[in-house]
Amino acid sequence: MKKIGKDSSLFSNERFSKIVDLEDLYMEVAKKHLNRRLFSKMAKGYNDLALTFSYYHATPNASLPLYWYESDSFYPLVKR
Repeated sequence: MKKIGKDSSLFSNERFSKIVDLEDLYMEVAKKHLNRRLFSKMAKGYNDLALTFSYYHATPNASLPLYWYESDSFYPLVKR
């Protein structure tokens, strides 16, 4: 059985390795749209795993918050 770890992160993914500033760009957007508390505690998801998946019935806490975060001026990509 394979466990989810840092190698499962969007920013560690082989396909995206050529985009050298992807993580910086994500953090810039996250800082602009996430509330300060969420950004400081888990801008890249629980334990900084930066997962990029969601299920019909739920989105894991380790997924990037911009997938599910919602505010008056920001709409989530998926519903939790």
